[in-house]
Amino acid sequence: MQKHDAIIYEYGDKYFIIQRSKQDERQSECPSENVALTDSLPVGISYPLLGEGVLRAIDNYGAIKPSYSPWELKELRKQLCGWIGAKSYSGLLRASRLVIAQKNFARDRIEIIPFDNFNINKWETMLVGDMICLPADSDFESVGMAIYKAFSIATNHPDKKCNYG
Repeated sequence: MQKHDAIIYEYGDKYFIIQRSKQDERQSECPSENVALTDSLPVGISYPLLGEGVLRAIDNYGAIKPSYSPWELKELRKQLCGWIGAKSYSGLLRASRLVIAQKNFARDRIEIIPFDNFNINKWETMLVGDMICLPADSDFESVGMAIYKAFSIATNHPDKKCNYG
C-alpha cells in the first residue's frame, strides 16, 4: 500500500487520534478502516506531543485488523462513537472537525488534509487543495504544527451543537 493514514477528530476540548488499517488485508490497494483509539489529547496540547501521537498511529497502520466488515456501518459507527465519547454518529458529525494525516510512500512525504464538514457538500469533503505536505522524515513538532494549521482550515458542521451529542 502506498499510503498509511490516521484520522484526527476535534470533538469537545480534545483531539482523538484514530489508528487505521486496510479494510481487507488480502487486497494490495483498498480503503482504510478505523481500528483503535491511539490517543485522546487536550486541544491545547503541544505541537510535539500531538505530532508524536499522529505519527505513532500512522506507524501502527495495519497492526490491528478491523473488528467489523466495511458494510457493518452501524457497528463501526458505534465503535467510533465509543472511543470518542459521542452519544450518536450524527451528533459526532455535528460537533466535530476532522483532519486526515497520511504517509504517502510514493511521494516520500506526509500529507495533512483538512475536511469540510457538510458546508460544500452534504457529506465530509477532503479539502485537497488545502493539503499541507511535509517531508516523510518530519519531526513531531512539524507534524503537530501542520495538524493545528489543518484544523484552522477544517470547517464545523452548519448545525454544530455545543453539547457534543
